[in-house]
Amino acid sequence: MATLFPGSLDAFTNPTSTSLETDHALQHQNHNDSISALETKVGVTGSAVTSTHDYKLSGVTGADKAASLAGTEALTNKTINGFTVTSTGGTIDALIATDHTTGRYPISSAPAGDLCKVTNSANISIANTTDTVVTFDTETYDTNGMHSTSVNTSRVTAQRAGTYFITGFVRFAASATGIRGIAFKKNGSFQNGDFSVNGTATRGTGLLIQDINTLSVNDYIEINVWQNSGGALNLEATACYLIMQQLY
Repeated sequence: MATLFPGSLDAFTNPTSTSLETDHALQHQNHNDSISALETKVGVTGSAVTSTHDYKLSGVTGADKAASLAGTEALTNKTINGFTVTSTGGTIDALIATDHTTGRYPISSAPAGDLCKVTNSANISIANTTDTVVTFDTETYDTNGMHSTSVNTSRVTAQRAGTYFITGFVRFAASATGIRGIAFKKNGSFQNGDFSVNGTATRGTGLLIQDINTLSVNDYIEINVWQNSGGALNLEATACYLIMQQLY
């Protein structure tokens, strides 16, 4: 008979000592056909035939295991293009599109980074020649509990480790006397990149400061201001804000 393998399994008749109806030569022929089909399916060592097991498993060496659907295998030094990641409880739908020209690996539908923007509902009086951290009582955005309106209200605190883009803006009331300054503090320590300008008599003095900073969980950012107008000077409520946005 012609072998049915690999489409299905062959059915062989095993002869007994008393059976005379089985053709001995036909049995050899059937076995030869089946062995030949097995060898074709398995393939020779280094086979270039893409349908053979040897070709499909050629990347599995040493103690490596082929990746399975349900098992857990470590993939080392592998390049995987165009796959969909599925997690327990739902599909992430993260499609990796390899761009060999730029070396970028954009992810579709990736989770957004944390974002917080805080402002004030009333003016804040800043004492003369006194470093003062600005407090905030209103949250425009707070996606992950980064700010409290009751405890340590000057702080915006990282809830996830990562790199953050930080923007701070304040506006002092009009006064032509002295200097106005602004700086970021991280965990209570001044950061590089403070900014200062002379005050103006006809309109408020605005100061903008920005930074990109790597933060660990529970690291916090504050705005510090300073002025030397000769007396207390207000920060205008509607113009002051602190924004912290996680980039990655």
